[in-house]
Amino acid sequence: MVDIIPPQTVLTANDAANELRSEGLDALGLTVPTLSPAWATATPSNYDEATFTLAVTGVRAAFRGILTFEETPTRWSGVTGTPLTGPVAVLQFHPEAARRLEALTVARYGNPAVRPVPVAMVIRDITLPAPIPVPNWYLAGESLGQGGSVDISFHDRRGLMIDAIAVAAMFRDLIGWRPALEMSQDAAATLAGAGGLDGIAALATGIRCQVIDPHGWSYTPHRDLTRLKVLDGSNAEVSTVADGGLVNLAAGQRLGRSTADDQAEDSDEDATGTNRPLHWG
Repeated sequence: MVDIIPPQTVLTANDAANELRSEGLDALGLTVPTLSPAWATATPSNYDEATFTLAVTGVRAAFRGILTFEETPTRWSGVTGTPLTGPVAVLQFHPEAARRLEALTVARYGNPAVRPVPVAMVIRDITLPAPIPVPNWYLAGESLGQGGSVDISFHDRRGLMIDAIAVAAMFRDLIGWRPALEMSQDAAATLAGAGGLDGIAALATGIRCQVIDPHGWSYTPHRDLTRLKVLDGSNAEVSTVADGGLVNLAAGQRLGRSTADDQAEDSDEDATGTNRPLHWG
């Protein structure tokens, strides 16, 4: 008698346990946020703090994800909040991997979440392949096939930019906290090696802040009364935050309204009572 239903292979609990023991988190495939210890084949030195982008040579997959190509991006925005110009290549976490990474950052840095979480790495101003390849997934640390030097940026679920150096520092910290997250398709990709996260994170030179409105646009006040100030430890004004919302803070400085603003006698400048001009948070 001919079998109508061919034999099936069933995954048992023991099979799953054995697979996890032998493969670790890699057994869960795209749904786990495995992170590469290196983003390039050479340590980058060209970081643009005005655009949050990093120029890298021999770009590697910063994490295991799915690579797609977009001729005219609509989701991914620059520092000002306007869409990026294309074409671009976009490496994205699987949605479940992104959710797990967000849960890990809450466990690591506290709840409610205080840090933006990257879900995509965008390779900027590329030459669009012809024909455009179908979406394909890459392992963390694997070469993405973009020759020469390219600019990369990182973006959250809303498409808003996250400083590339901050992402490198976060990934390096998460790897140190949970070593199982580290994955390198290439043995040459290491934290301390060429293009590694140690060298990238070391490009930080201080505290760089980006002030945006709730919709991701650069903060630009419409009147002086609503302009943010850089304050010292005594709540005295050091400088104002320029239009565009990018500012560097020295040790002990913060953003807000100064004591002088609160004590202004002129009614148009009074920041007390019901005339508070700024909701900051």
